[in-house]
Amino acid sequence: DYGGPSMPNVVLGGYNGKEYTNATALLVTFVVNNYVDEKLNGPAEAWEKRFVDFIHNEYDNPLNLSISINTQRSVEDEVNRESAADELTIAISYLLMFLYIAFTLGQIHITNPIMNLVDAKFVLGLSGVLIVLSAVGAS
Repeated sequence: DYGGPSMPNVVLGGYNGKEYTNATALLVTFVVNNYVDEKLNGPAEAWEKRFVDFIHNEYDNPLNLSISINTQRSVEDEVNRESAADELTIAISYLLMFLYIAFTLGQIHITNPIMNLVDAKFVLGLSGVLIVLSAVGAS
């Protein structure tokens, strides 16, 4: 018999029948304290960050293992990384949206630049961009 705390088909992989010692995959779970009150999760989040940093940057992997990591903070870290990478694309798209609104909904007065603020709908375009940025910032 296996005798482990979890079912072998959950924590082991790549074996035939009940030959658990021939398994080529192993799932390891580290349980950390996770509280409903976000203020109390600091130590667990710090441990997860340090663990991920260690595996990605410091572990030299002498056995040539394939290591995959999934932590509670993994999704948040990935969203933050992708958001930072997309800032230029987002800025360009808002600029294009602003120019589209200004030129398609309004008129351009070369002789009276002040009228451009009203007739070219620059204020409308700017308001639209600010509303979207406010919504993104609030979420």
